[in-house]
Amino acid sequence: MLELSHEIETKKATLKSLQDLSHIYRSFEDAERLEDLLSGLKVIEIEGNTIRLSLKTCIPYTDHILSQNGVEIEPLELNHELMIETIDGTLDLKRVEIFPNDIQISEIVEAAKSFRHHYSSSAVIASRSPLEWLVRKIQDNITISALRRMMAKGMKSRHSFEYLDKEGVFKAHLIGGMDATIKLPCGWPLTDSPLELTSLENKKMHHKGTSSTIFHNVVDLANSLNVETRRNMSTFMDCIEEILIQQKPQAF
Repeated sequence: MLELSHEIETKKATLKSLQDLSHIYRSFEDAERLEDLLSGLKVIEIEGNTIRLSLKTCIPYTDHILSQNGVEIEPLELNHELMIETIDGTLDLKRVEIFPNDIQISEIVEAAKSFRHHYSSSAVIASRSPLEWLVRKIQDNITISALRRMMAKGMKSRHSFEYLDKEGVFKAHLIGGMDATIKLPCGWPLTDSPLELTSLENKKMHHKGTSSTIFHNVVDLANSLNVETRRNMSTFMDCIEEILIQQKPQAF
């Protein structure tokens, strides 16, 4: 009886070892499959439904775009880590976090969650997993955000700029304490779509009776400028200042 009991325990231990080994092999296979699917990435860990990825993004030196806006930078490489939780037995997404948390990914994650529903009719897109689509979109977002920050910091201009990633806008500080909010086109500066002035604000001028109508007129006039002018941030700001002075010279 003791021998039988010992043999049963031994077989149980062996079975558990085989199950653990099988799980390890499956994890290695999953990691290799993910790295093949998402070339250029490194799988740090797969634990249950949680995947940790090391994400390396090379920021390109876009000479034409950057020089057009007076920016001089060197090529840059940024490192992030993604923690992705999937739905049981699938690569469909449940939750995603990025470290460092320096870019907005919430809209991308929500779009990826509805990936199958919206794109099932497209053979090309449907052949890709929501996970692959998510990572590629996040890398695109990292690239765009990095270039925008570089431009806000490095533009050769007499104006100063801030990039607000969450809102996707530039804040330009003009003469007379005026702040201009510039809406950035999707993909800018890698696209050459024209910029758009959305609002003007100067708290110092509120008590001076500055009419909001003047600001609205300036916005309309600025956005009616030719497309070429509105493609260059610094030139666009110069024109906005000129329009402001013409509309309200005593304020400056």
